[in-house]
Amino acid sequence: MTAAADRAIIAIVSFSLIGLMGACALMGVP
Repeated sequence: MTAAADRAIIAIVSFSLIGLMGACALMGVP
């Protein structure tokens, strides 16, 4: 259960970071 929860948290964090990076890239492009 702990390993699964850690993997889920890591996946959510990675997806959120990718989304933030993509949004910043799109906003930075004129």
